[in-house]
Formats: sequence, C-alpha cells, structure tokens
Amino acid sequence: MPIDRRWTRVHTAATIAVLGGLLVVLLAGKWAPWFTPEPPPPATPATIGNLVLRIDSKLIRAQILVEDLVYSEGKDKLAENTRAMDQVVTALRGDFDYLAQKVPKDNKSYLRVLARLGKWTKARDEVVELMKAGEAARAKAVVQTQCAVQMRKARDALAALEGFTQKRAQEFDDQTYRKREQNR
Repeated sequence: MPIDRRWTRVHTAATIAVLGGLLVVLLAGKWAPWFTPEPPPPATPATIGNLVLRIDSKLIRAQILVEDLVYSEGKDKLAENTRAMDQVVTALRGDFDYLAQKVPKDNKSYLRVLARLGKWTKARDEVVELMKAGEAARAKAVVQTQCAVQMRKARDALAALEGFTQKRAQEFDDQTYRKREQNR
C-alpha cells in the first residue's frame, strides 16, 4: 500500500504549534542571552560635522542674499529680500544654539565664528539701512568691503571648527571601538 505524503492542514497546524511553543519559550526569557540587544551607541559627533556643513551653506546663502539686497528695485522687493535674509539668519541662530550645546563654550574657533558673524550682522544691518535711505552705491561698497570680508573670515573660522569636530569624532570612534573590543 503506497504512503500518502501530501501536506495537510494537520501538518500546518502542528508546525504552527511547534513554532509558537518555541516562540513562547524564547520570549519567556529562557533563552534571553540570544536576544539581549546591544546598548544603543551614544550620539555620534559626526552629526556635529554635518551641522557645521549646514551652517556653512547657510552662511553662503546669507551672503548671497546680502549681495542681492543691493540690487533690489523698489521698497517691496527690498522688503522681500530683507525677509528672506532674516529667515536665513534666524535659521543660522537656531543652528548655532544647537552647536553651542555640542561644542565647549571656550572653543576658540566657535567664539571666533560668533564674533565674525556678529560683525557681519552689523554690516548687514548697515546695508539694509543704506538701501532704505536710497544709497545703493554706498551699500554696494559696504557689501564688498565689510560683509564679504567678515563672511570670509567667519567661514575660515568655521572650517577650523570643522577640523576640531572631525578630530573629536575620530577620538569618539576610537573610544567606541576600544570599548566594544573590551566587551567582547
């Protein structure tokens, strides 16, 4: 008599029951060592490097907006360009506030960037006032002599800060690797 080897509902039910029982045993903690998750790694300083790059791009955008400001024709266009510039500067302040939490307060590069940005902001405000007064030629001169120079110096300081963050990220990676190797 031949043996019938077809898969039936009984086979399916038995397989589900066995797998379900195994799952209950595993989840009940009997074999917990198999499922102990590794602790999540701490926030990596590499995100600070990304933040520095984002700040750099916003600094470039802010300088472009100041340069565009001197070519504004009419009060409406001037107000629109000023609003756009203020939005970028507000976003920059938020990024610098976040960066202040991650970088030591006495970091020379960070303080240098803030000082240069403060000087750039004063020059930017002067450009806005000159444009409102209708003195576009003087505003262009301020943009070329003061705003551009301060922005270049701010970006140079930001590049130094990026070097600092990359060094810290490398130290962090090395420490994490050593700790992971010690725990194995």
